[in-house]
Amino acid sequence: MGDPFNSSSRVFNRTPRGHATFGNLEDIDVTADRSPVLRIMVSVVYILECAIGLVGNSLVIFIMRVKHCRQSTTINVFIINLAVTDLQFVLTLPFWSVDTALDFSWPFGDAMCKIILSVTVMNMYASVFFLTAMSITRYCSVNLLLCQMGLRIFVGLCYRRHRANVYFLHCDQLCQILPLGY
Repeated sequence: MGDPFNSSSRVFNRTPRGHATFGNLEDIDVTADRSPVLRIMVSVVYILECAIGLVGNSLVIFIMRVKHCRQSTTINVFIINLAVTDLQFVLTLPFWSVDTALDFSWPFGDAMCKIILSVTVMNMYASVFFLTAMSITRYCSVNLLLCQMGLRIFVGLCYRRHRANVYFLHCDQLCQILPLGY
């Protein structure tokens, strides 16, 4: 073994000269472990998760719209948008289920691949953004309560325009997935 601190003995992320490089992503053949039982079990879990997610998120949206329609608080708006985002994500699970069952061979074409991937990534960003917005809103409500009690903490983060914030979060998540379209 050579000296680990000697720079001439280190190789940083270099392709050995004898190996072929791929000029196209379709040249790469990536397969799973070839276990059909495992792939089918994962596909069934995806389908069950899709069914449970559809029922659960639809129920959240229904209850929030019917029972809390008079209370249009910021948190309620964020919860409804988070449920819609999760509902969009669970609608992509059947596609991932088929992809897994077919040993990661996408049968739906390149356009659907980009659409499903974009929706999945968009929902990842949206979930993070809405949970962050809910945390900031909770911080602001606790901060407002403390200010009313006479304890002064940083108030500049609080705002009440929740519809504008929701639109901003949706536009931001769309901007985040633009590179995936190319």
